[in-house]
Amino acid sequence: MKFLILALFFASNLAADPTAKSEWVYPGKDGKLVYKTTPAGDKILDFSHAGYMGGGVKLPVVEVKKTVKPTGKADDTELIQKAIDDVAALPLINGFRGAVLLEPGVYTCLGAISISSDGVVLRGSGSGKEGSTIVMKGGKHTAITVGKARNRSGAREAKSDLKLANTTIADQYVPSGAISFLVVDAKGFSVGDLIEIRKPVTKSWVHFMEMDNLVRDGKPQTWIREGTTIDTRRCIVNIKGNMITLDVPVTDSFDAKFSAPAGTVVAKVDQADLVSQSGIENLHIQAPPMEMSYEQAPYSALRINGRDCWAK
Repeated sequence: MKFLILALFFASNLAADPTAKSEWVYPGKDGKLVYKTTPAGDKILDFSHAGYMGGGVKLPVVEVKKTVKPTGKADDTELIQKAIDDVAALPLINGFRGAVLLEPGVYTCLGAISISSDGVVLRGSGSGKEGSTIVMKGGKHTAITVGKARNRSGAREAKSDLKLANTTIADQYVPSGAISFLVVDAKGFSVGDLIEIRKPVTKSWVHFMEMDNLVRDGKPQTWIREGTTIDTRRCIVNIKGNMITLDVPVTDSFDAKFSAPAGTVVAKVDQADLVSQSGIENLHIQAPPMEMSYEQAPYSALRINGRDCWAK
């Protein structure tokens, strides 16, 4: 991770001089980018995989099937939710059911709006002053959630993925930018599975990242808490013995000396809770101003648990 941050910093500085050539990333003879690696194998990431449908694909324009007007009442949550549920009951045509259009105005919402079916779009009339604004009020919640395994507050249900199939990474070191690695036991995993790589945040890793000497207002502070995990989701495209190959390179490195004793877990994820081909577009979401840390904030705008979904 340290390498990636520094390399990106130097690469961005080189952009100011069009005649300069980065030693880390540069065009090859075939016109494709060449990525230099460190002795450990780390390299700047190939981001060509990023974007809707794997990148290079325009977002679809989904036909409006329901239109909603603001009521001016104390809570428009159920009004918007009913329109979404009505569209969700329509048949899928080429992967889409339809869009719900919010006409210009202010919509006060005391709870989460949920999209839990494939092919449903919630579209505002713009994110400016003359557009559609969702004003968040009430108890702690997320404005809009996309996904099936969520309660109405927008909170994610407890993980049960370890009951499906799980193992740990067997390699002593998996570099940033790697697309394959060895696991202790690939039994239970198949090509096409969605997996979650759970990197443990250990005391030794926090020290290595020099997060154990951070202070704010005279008190110790870290930006990732010891005992948590850093989760990365990928799809399996090939399995050979205990070697797993992914669809997209990993963005982080996984070092066994910092993951002891539990190791880095690789767990199969239940895809039943994923929504596909759903989007949120042209909206202004507004929460009350609050003087508190990010971790304590009671409101969040979007939570998306899906595949090929978008926020525009």
